[in-house]
Amino acid sequence: MLKEYDTIKFMSWALISIILFSVCTLLAIEKEHPRIYCSDAGKSDFLKSIEKVAWKKQLIEKKKARLEKYLELWRNDPEWLVARLQMNWKTKHSKVFLRSGNFSHSSGEAPVPTVRFSGTRDWATDYALPKLEEIEPYFDDPRGMYLENRNTGKKEWVHPSKTGHGIEGVNRRIMSLIQDAAFLFWLTGEEKYARFAESVFFTYIDGMYYREAPVDLDNSRQQRISGLSTFEVIHEQIVVYLTITYDFLYPYFKANNRDLSRAVAVFQKWGDQIIKNGVPDNNWNLFQARFLTYIALALDENKNYENGKGQEYYLERTFKKSAERQIAIDESILEYDQQTGIWFESPSYSLHVTTTLLRILTLLDNATNKNELANFPIIEKAATAGFQYLFPSGYTVAFGDAKHKPFPPETLELLIANYRKYNQKDKEQFFTSLLNQQIEKGNYDRKGKRLFQSFFYVDELDKHAAPNEHVSLEKLLWPTFYAPNVSLFIQRMGTGDDAMMVSTVGSSGNHAHVNGIAIELFANDYVLGPDMAQGPSYWHPDHRQYYSQFPAHNTVVVDGISTYDRMRGYHPFTLDNFFPHPGADKTRFDKITFS
Repeated sequence: MLKEYDTIKFMSWALISIILFSVCTLLAIEKEHPRIYCSDAGKSDFLKSIEKVAWKKQLIEKKKARLEKYLELWRNDPEWLVARLQMNWKTKHSKVFLRSGNFSHSSGEAPVPTVRFSGTRDWATDYALPKLEEIEPYFDDPRGMYLENRNTGKKEWVHPSKTGHGIEGVNRRIMSLIQDAAFLFWLTGEEKYARFAESVFFTYIDGMYYREAPVDLDNSRQQRISGLSTFEVIHEQIVVYLTITYDFLYPYFKANNRDLSRAVAVFQKWGDQIIKNGVPDNNWNLFQARFLTYIALALDENKNYENGKGQEYYLERTFKKSAERQIAIDESILEYDQQTGIWFESPSYSLHVTTTLLRILTLLDNATNKNELANFPIIEKAATAGFQYLFPSGYTVAFGDAKHKPFPPETLELLIANYRKYNQKDKEQFFTSLLNQQIEKGNYDRKGKRLFQSFFYVDELDKHAAPNEHVSLEKLLWPTFYAPNVSLFIQRMGTGDDAMMVSTVGSSGNHAHVNGIAIELFANDYVLGPDMAQGPSYWHPDHRQYYSQFPAHNTVVVDGISTYDRMRGYHPFTLDNFFPHPGADKTRFDKITFS
């Protein structure tokens, strides 16, 4: 009886916590549009920041200049941009059919042209994506697509399954223009931007409203990872462009009596597809959660919709409530090693996960102003742990599918912005100092590239947070570092031109390659015997036959036949002993490390 009572009590508290999360979060979210990046109340401050901050001003002037060419084409022909959307213009097909990771065919008929599905899961292709100006208007041909073959330089008819991400790429490019136009309408009040975006937005929305989710004829794993426009729910970047367009143009649409019910239905359908599909035990959960956050913040409260799927619904499924193939953030972050702060995948993916989490929390915090980052201390730990991946050059080690890259500066930018917002001066200065060191090394040029950055990066970095003896990469990094969840052991010696390092890995965690104990060595300011990363794509023969196999790594190949499963590694090494141990006095004896 006691056990039954405890179970009921636990369930009651769980239910209360979910309700409190939903209610408290929602009470703080701006009711009016726009609200995802900025509200009308914050517009005046944003305009002032543009005038005084050079990189912001340059970003926005660049967006205006990029749009001007298309505005001129639109003035001469109001259907110019609409006609370049990749749609089923003639057939109006409502159903999409796949053969595993490739587009097979479409069928059915809708009352309007529908959005075309992507060509293939594999992004590597021999065919070049045309410029928007080169696309034939209202193109819809049973022969497929007419594209230039990069190998021959000649155009030829090709089935969509040979075109990589070309179809979705064209639509993304168009929608990025529409997003920028929506933003510029909000910023300037010039109606030309809204009218330019309006027909494209509704043509796409109507086309997706009548388009069904894809069906895999082989009922393979592909059936459980597909999005509405792409082969993977983690690649639905167009959701960001659509929700931001909706948010900035919402007052204009309402003033012009536009029916937004289909847009709402499309966002809900997209959110449901993202929750339904995915890979539940790796980085996918977080990348999907980012798109769910945009959908949640674009929508209004649950009570406004007959199906009850509004802000609370999608925020709860983003943060608190896991589905079979989409694990909520509260549960997903337990995949970090709580001791080291390292995510269980190769460096590029590990670092990208932390940056993505910060993007999500930045969006939510902008809506609630409740210091959402403070609820996830593991993120700060992960951010500092990420520096352990760095060679003395400032580029990361590259075991598994990772590439040699600088530490992602956006991680530091978003931490700095959060700490400044909540007046945590010591933390702000610590991470600003680390970012300044990235800038001094030439690994980061502080220029705005995306709309998101103009709203969420601080205008100017604190100039007083210069590198010093207390906050430097040398002080942050220990001579040895061990991350058991990815079977990584790092040894460092020396500084400056004399710096040396060895990265030793087994094959453990996700996006790991098939290798024995493999190493990368660093000396004389470059990597000796670098790991070879992933190659053209995961589906390309070069990846399967070389990049992911033993010969692509500094390791031992037994009888020329060493191999095991790709992608997920279950073969860590055992670290029996090493010197010096983290936390030991660095200056006691710094002439040797061993493992």
